[in-house]
Amino acid sequence: VHLAPFYRSRRINPFNFGRFARWLREQDFVLVHSQNHHAHIFATRAARKAGIASVVHQQKTLEAMPWRRRGQLHGSLNRADRVLALSPE
Repeated sequence: VHLAPFYRSRRINPFNFGRFARWLREQDFVLVHSQNHHAHIFATRAARKAGIASVVHQQKTLEAMPWRRRGQLHGSLNRADRVLALSPE
């Protein structure tokens, strides 16, 4: 398990996707696994940009989220190669 070394805030900065993708390639990763909303956004975009697989582990339902987060999560779920969920919702 590795933690990305350059994310100090939760703000979404488009330049960080490229930095994260480069770091993933440099480390020779073959898979990225994310477990929360914020990590899903970064992990799925950077993994796709790096050409590696991504797995999203989602614990909350889409209906329980505010509309903005729901839209962001929906995009992350669509970009992920695999999705793990704790319930059918």
